Amino acid sequence: MNVKEAIEQIESLIDDRKSFIDPTDKDENNIFRKDIEAIKIVLSELDRKNKIIDKMAQKIVKLDNSDQYCLGRKKSCPYNRPTLIKCKECVKYYYEKRNKR
Repeated sequence: MNVKEAIEQIESLIDDRKSFIDPTDKDENNIFRKDIEAIKIVLSELDRKNKIIDKMAQKIVKLDNSDQYCLGRKKSCPYNRPTLIKCKECVKYYYEKRNKR
């Protein structure tokens, strides 16, 4: 399962949880409502972080002599011609590796 499939699976949990909520029940502390809220918060946070990574990669790719700003494997761009997609991969790899410490 890749990330896109995992996100789709998690989004389907929202519909699943909605099926357990009685429309006449206005209790905000309903466990299924709380589940839906938690899922939405996590998905929005994931989306926000991905947007930040996209912006970082766009800035790095547009810079002259972008190697000095590269967060890649060897502190210099491993690609002859960095593209936005390749740069995003490097940025994600760098921070994933850094978080494991």
